[in-house]
Amino acid sequence: MLSPKMSPGEEIISFLRNIFRKKGFPSKTFSSELRRCLSFADLLFLSYGAIVGGGIYFAMGPALHLAGPSVILSYVFAGTASTLSGLCYSELGTRIPIAGSSYQYAYTAIGELIGFLVGWNIVIGHAVGAASVAKGCSQYIDAMFGNPIKKYMQVHLPMSGGLVATYPDFVAGGIMAVITVFVAFGIKTSTIMNMIMTTGNALIFGFVMVSGIILGKTENIAGSESWGGFFPHGFTGCLAGAATLIYAFEGYEILATVSEEAMNPLRDIPLSIVASVGSVTVLYAFVSIALVSLLPWYEIPVTSTFTVIYAKVGWTWAKYVITVGVVATTVGCCISLLTSVPRYLYAMARDGLLMPFLLKISERTGAPITATVMGGMLGVLLAIIFTTEDLINLLSVGQLLACLSVAFALIKLRYSPVKVTAQSSGSTPFTSSERHEEEAAKEPSSPTSQTSLLEKKTGTPGTPKCQPAENEHRFIGWIRSFEPGSIPTALLLICIVFTAGALALFIFGHKWLESWWFITLAVVFVTIALASLLLLYAFVRDDNFPTFKLPLVPLLPYITILINLALLLSIEKDTWIRLSIWMGIGLIIYFSYGYRHSKLHKCLPKDDIPDNPDSSHSS
Repeated sequence: MLSPKMSPGEEIISFLRNIFRKKGFPSKTFSSELRRCLSFADLLFLSYGAIVGGGIYFAMGPALHLAGPSVILSYVFAGTASTLSGLCYSELGTRIPIAGSSYQYAYTAIGELIGFLVGWNIVIGHAVGAASVAKGCSQYIDAMFGNPIKKYMQVHLPMSGGLVATYPDFVAGGIMAVITVFVAFGIKTSTIMNMIMTTGNALIFGFVMVSGIILGKTENIAGSESWGGFFPHGFTGCLAGAATLIYAFEGYEILATVSEEAMNPLRDIPLSIVASVGSVTVLYAFVSIALVSLLPWYEIPVTSTFTVIYAKVGWTWAKYVITVGVVATTVGCCISLLTSVPRYLYAMARDGLLMPFLLKISERTGAPITATVMGGMLGVLLAIIFTTEDLINLLSVGQLLACLSVAFALIKLRYSPVKVTAQSSGSTPFTSSERHEEEAAKEPSSPTSQTSLLEKKTGTPGTPKCQPAENEHRFIGWIRSFEPGSIPTALLLICIVFTAGALALFIFGHKWLESWWFITLAVVFVTIALASLLLLYAFVRDDNFPTFKLPLVPLLPYITILINLALLLSIEKDTWIRLSIWMGIGLIIYFSYGYRHSKLHKCLPKDDIPDNPDSSHSS
C-alpha cells in the first residue's frame, strides 16, 4: 500500500515502478518442488507430440483458403519464425531454468505486469491449442459417419454462432476431460503415452506423402490462372497463412516450460527445441506439397480437410487411416499443451500473482494437481463453445506475442547488468552480481562480491564500449549518466516501433508504393530502425555466462521480432477483439489480487520509493 506521506506525483511514479519491478535470475542454490525426471528423449517426444499433426490436420484448411497453393511457403515462413524463436527460448530456457518460460523471461527482463500478461496469454493460448485439437478430432470422427452429431445438436441444442459455435461440442469436451486425467497422473506417464502416439502419427504422414507421389498433379501446385495462380490472394495472403500456421509449430515452447523437470536442462533444452522445430518444418513442407498436389486448393474445405480430399480422389477407405492419425495427434497435442498450462499457473501462483490454491503438488506424481484440473476445465469449456477456426486464430496471435516478448527479453538481458535471486522455495530473496552469486550468498554485504573481475576489464553490460577518459566527449558523458542498460533498452524500443511502422506501411499501403509520401515514410522508418539497431553494437554486451548462447545478438533476435511483427499485422481484426477480452480479464485479476500479493511487492519498503526498480528485491 502506498504511503499517505507521498505526493500524487510520487504515488504515480511508485505505482509505475512497482508494476515494472523485475525478478532476479535464479541462483545455483535454487530448489524446486517439481521432480526432475525428463530425459532428452522425453523432451524431444514431448515437443513432437505438441507440434506434429495439428498443423496439418486442423490448420491446413484455414491457411489454404488464405494463401492458396502458396501455403507451402506459409509453412516454411512459419517454421523459420518458430526456429528463430526456438533459439531465443533455448538461451533463456537454460539461463532461467524454472517453470513458466515466457512468463519468467518477461518478468525478469521487462517487468511484472508484462510478465503477468505474457503468462496469462500463454495459459489461454495453450488451453486454446488443446481445445482446437480436440475440436478438430471430434469433427473428423463425426464426418467419418456423415456428421450425425452435428446435425442432431444443431436441431435440438443450437447456439447463436458469431463469437461462439453454432452448437455445443460435448464430444470435444469429453476428449479434453479424458486427457486431463492422463496429465494429472504426472508428466512421466504423459510422455510415455506421447511417444506411442507420436510414432503412430509419423507413419500416417508417410502415407500422405506416398499418396501425393502416386496421385498428385503438378498443375495443382502451380495453381489455376483463373483462380489467381500460386499466390491467389497475393503475398499478403501467404503471410496471413503463415500467421495462422504459427499454430502448427506452437508446441516447442513447452520444453522451456518444463525445464524444472528436465534431468539436464542446460544441454537438453536447446538441443530438443532446435531438433524438433527444424525437423518438423521440413516434414510439414513435404506433407503440404503432397496435399496441395492432390486437388485444386479451392475444392478443399476448411474443416475435415483430409476426409474430403481422399473421398474426391477415390481413396474413400483412406479416411479411416487418417482418422487414426487424427486421434493420435489429438492425444499427443493435448497431453503436451495441457502439460504446460498448469506449470504456468503454478509459476505465477508461486510468485504471488495468482491464488495460492494453485500451488498444491501431488505427493504421488510430483505434478501441480490443482493447476492441472483448472487448466483442463478451461480447455473443456473452450472446446465445447468455440469453433476450430476461431480457436486456431486466437492461439496464433497469442503465440506470436509470446515469441516477440522472448526475443525482446533476450536482447534486453544481454545489454543489462544481471541480478541474481539466491533462494529456496519460500525464502526471502536478495540480489547480487551473476558472476559472484555463490560468494554473495555467503557474504551478501561484501562490496567486492558485487563486481566481477571480468566486468572491470570489459565494462558493465549496457554501458558504452569506449572507456571513460578525463576529457571525455560530452555526448559519451551524457550517456554514462543513465543506468546501465537503459539506453540500449530505449534504442531497442525505438527500433521495434519504427520496424512495426515500416512493416505496416508495406503491408497495408503497398497500393501507394510509388507515391512520394510512401517512399519518404519508408526511408525514414527503415533508417531510424536500422540506425537504432546498429547503435546497440556500441554498448557492452553480456556474453559471459556458461549456458547456451544465441549467436549474432542482437541481429538474430531482431530478425525474429521482424518476422513476428509482420505476421501479427496479418492477423484478422476479430481475433484481436477476442484476445483483448481475455487480456482485460487478466488485468482485472492482476490489479485486484496479483499486484498486492506479489512476492516482490511484499519485499519492497512500505514508505520509500525505490531509487531503481531493477535494484529492488527480487523473488
